[in-house]
Amino acid sequence: MAARVLVVSDLWLPFPGGAERLIFNLARDLQRRGADVYALTGYGPALRFDGPPLLVRAIGVRDQHADGALVLADAIAQVRPDVLLVHHFYAYEFEAELVATGLPMVQVVLNNRRIPEAALAVFISRYVRDQLDHQPGDLLITPPAYPEDVVADSHRDGIGFVKPIEHKGVALVYQLAEAMPERRFVVLRGEWQNIELLRDDLPNVAYMEPVLHMATFYGECRLLLVPSVSEDAGTVAQEATLNGLPCLASDVGGLRETAAGGVLLPPDDLGAWVAAITELDDPARYAEVAARQAAAYAAAGHDTALAELAAAIDWLAQQ
Repeated sequence: MAARVLVVSDLWLPFPGGAERLIFNLARDLQRRGADVYALTGYGPALRFDGPPLLVRAIGVRDQHADGALVLADAIAQVRPDVLLVHHFYAYEFEAELVATGLPMVQVVLNNRRIPEAALAVFISRYVRDQLDHQPGDLLITPPAYPEDVVADSHRDGIGFVKPIEHKGVALVYQLAEAMPERRFVVLRGEWQNIELLRDDLPNVAYMEPVLHMATFYGECRLLLVPSVSEDAGTVAQEATLNGLPCLASDVGGLRETAAGGVLLPPDDLGAWVAAITELDDPARYAEVAARQAAAYAAAGHDTALAELAAAIDWLAQQ
């Protein structure tokens, strides 16, 4: 009998964040492997796409914690899951309620801490795992991107960048645009627009509003910049790889794993980034980096790790 899994996630697609695509991809992969998966989210614009059925409920937090707890309890009563798959904000906000259900809980750890009572933790990068407490049997899985979601039919000449916020390294992107005025930069905005840093004095920087399908954005690009000051994993680096686009990324955090095979650079060395972009004008260098990324992605063993997670959830469901 298939394991019945309830995913509890504060945000969901089409929210334009790597963490949201990561949890969606995990949930959908479990569904494709035969699990009976449902998702509870408080994100009003959530869409199913081809993922699990959604329970979209307004879940109060902090001063409305009790209301949120009731919504969570109702969703569990409705789905009657064998296993809970939780992550990020709701995992901590409703930690006591989730533990009190007595259901085996699988926690996807993006950052912060491992919930001690979770039956299993899934760390999204070696970088995250090595910073935090973990237990024997915990898994290391950076959920892969999927070509059908992100790969464009063709690509233009833009230098792409996702989310113009401080810790993503937007300041360096603007420095590059100033230093390379002949290049076209394409900046994909996110939904946290109140903390975005935008400039209207750079004629070679075009802003793209959030898109339902990331392929729309990648179709504008010939390479991707990920100059983050910090990064737990870095989903966009994987998406660039599937598009055959060289990825220039900061040599920090989880990007050393998700951007493996790409060009890793100091996040504050403008000259190094200018030189790396210029080198990619050489078709041979461009093809070399794209091929190296593809090989690193293939060697990462995503399918093996995902199969191990599905088997662990099946085992927990039978206990």
